[in-house]
Amino acid sequence: MADDAPPQNADARLRALFGAPRPASAPPAAAAAVDDFFARMRTATPAEPAPAPAAPAVPRPFVVPEALKARPSAVAAIDIRQVAAAAMAKTGAFDVVEEERAAPGAGVFAGIGPRPEVSVPAGLFGGIKVAGRKKEKKPREVKAGAASLASLFGLAEEPAPHPASRLAEAQRQEGVQDSFELQRVLKIPRRPSIIDTAEDLTAEFRRPGGSMELWARQSAALGEMRRADGLFGPVGVGQGKTLISLLAANAMRSRSCVVLVPPALRAQLLGVDIPRLSKHWDIPLARIRVVAYSQLSNAKSADILEELKPDLIVADEAHNLRHRSAARTKRFLRYMKEHPGCRFVGLSGTMTRRSLHDYQHLAELALRKNSPLPNNWAILDQWA
Repeated sequence: MADDAPPQNADARLRALFGAPRPASAPPAAAAAVDDFFARMRTATPAEPAPAPAAPAVPRPFVVPEALKARPSAVAAIDIRQVAAAAMAKTGAFDVVEEERAAPGAGVFAGIGPRPEVSVPAGLFGGIKVAGRKKEKKPREVKAGAASLASLFGLAEEPAPHPASRLAEAQRQEGVQDSFELQRVLKIPRRPSIIDTAEDLTAEFRRPGGSMELWARQSAALGEMRRADGLFGPVGVGQGKTLISLLAANAMRSRSCVVLVPPALRAQLLGVDIPRLSKHWDIPLARIRVVAYSQLSNAKSADILEELKPDLIVADEAHNLRHRSAARTKRFLRYMKEHPGCRFVGLSGTMTRRSLHDYQHLAELALRKNSPLPNNWAILDQWA
């Protein structure tokens, strides 16, 4: 038989694959098994292959139908608002009277008119004048039992401050709660201004042959620092602070006096003011040391007060010591704490700029228990 000739029947194909059947001499059971095997092979059909698992469905991106029909170069020119309006119209979203519709091609928002006016009860926003601005606060009334600062210290009427300033806020509140510090302040003896009625001390401090005279404010300051053993003096520019600071050592019988001055004034004081004033006044130059505030700030001269050991410190332009966190103020306060017997005279025309915290510590060092400001920090914070 040729190689390309197909077998005549199934038996021939089986013989070609598995060889001839066993001879008849084989055991009957074995022959029956072989015949059964061939019979099953003839009737057997190949099993269908199992179907392959279906691939997960990948969602197709949403594309506007019109964009599928348009050319790629024209896709960007499609108005998505018109397409959305058409799709919504199919669902009945624009079921309105025909004449109320917008003109064709005018766009989906062409028929929208101005926002209708809504009536709002007058009491709902009655207190609002301008949108976005806070309502102005009414001045707080003085509580019963509270003492007015103006009535305590007899302050003169001043022009109204700016409404946003802290002074204006303090005036609106205008009152402090009762406390042991308030009771102490109320017990301090008060008297009218003594500037115009102060004793003239020119003869006590003037040198023989001198021709200058003390002003009333200068005599009052020298007499008060002697009486109170310290002075908290709000003396303005041109009112004689320089002469007061130079005569303070004699007025308070100081053995060692340090005069603190701004760095820009130290050279003028030593080279001009002291030579000129010493011709008329008994200035104890041997007991006075002039120190600039910058020397207290410098770390190299941080112990200058310990080296000089003054029993009196006179601060000209004392507002330079208003910041407790400054290095010079810390060194000054540390010396005053370690030497409680040292007295203090503070002179300035601008003791404060915005708060009682600027000068409370200076008033306490100068006047001690007679300071008109609270010595307790929590109460001072309330007053400030």
